[in-house]
Amino acid sequence: MTCPVCTAALEFAPSGAHARCGRCDRIFVLPALDEVSVPVGVDPVEHGETLGFPAASMPMPVDPMTATKNAFAARAAEKAKAGVRVKFGGVAVDVGSGGVGVNTDRLEKDLKKKAGDTVSGWIWGCVGSVVIGGLVLLGFVVIGGIVTWQVLMPGGSSGGGASEVAAWDGKAPFSCGGNDNVTLSGVSAALPGQIAITAGGNCELTLEGVDVSGGTAVSAAGNAKVTVSGGRLAGTDAAVSASANATVTASGVKVEGEVKKKGGAKVSGF
Repeated sequence: MTCPVCTAALEFAPSGAHARCGRCDRIFVLPALDEVSVPVGVDPVEHGETLGFPAASMPMPVDPMTATKNAFAARAAEKAKAGVRVKFGGVAVDVGSGGVGVNTDRLEKDLKKKAGDTVSGWIWGCVGSVVIGGLVLLGFVVIGGIVTWQVLMPGGSSGGGASEVAAWDGKAPFSCGGNDNVTLSGVSAALPGQIAITAGGNCELTLEGVDVSGGTAVSAAGNAKVTVSGGRLAGTDAAVSASANATVTASGVKVEGEVKKKGGAKVSGF
């Protein structure tokens, strides 16, 4: 005899008055197989026990070793199902028991990111090259400007080039220094008690036909080189005073006053 609802086999109560389906737990009255109503909130199995059906036997608990094996087997099955994610050329690819799969959404994101990184690196590389090139060019321009200024400006680093004729009116003392290369020509100056002309540093000074008087007419020091031709030098303290490594050379000059030298200075032609 089978269940009139699900066609599963029926089991019978010892009293022979009731039958119960082993699949859907419905209880029927024999012999008509009318279904017994189970009170609301009552478990059908427990209700069957009140009608004489045997209590359901509890399954034996799984021993710890078997439980552990089952847990590992379930975890391995989940991993095999989920697969492993690997990257090829920076693109994520899922490899699982079902084969190789590509997540198209992730692939699109990976490709966009990779393209963005490449373009960004190229842009920054170009910007860096432009900035560095601009700085190098600016450095050349600055250096060229400095060199040009030193060569062309009066008293610049001419390196012993042609002498520049200086404009001196003789109303105030004149001095040269550094790497100046200067010529004074035909100037008359009367500066009582003062040093009329001072040459220092590496100055190269040429005096042509000057008429100069003062406390000291010409004072040369440092590595200065003074060349005097013609004219007159007059000084109440000294006509010429040379010191350190200065050199003063004269020809055809009228001297009024002392010619002094000290240190390694050299004076000739007076």
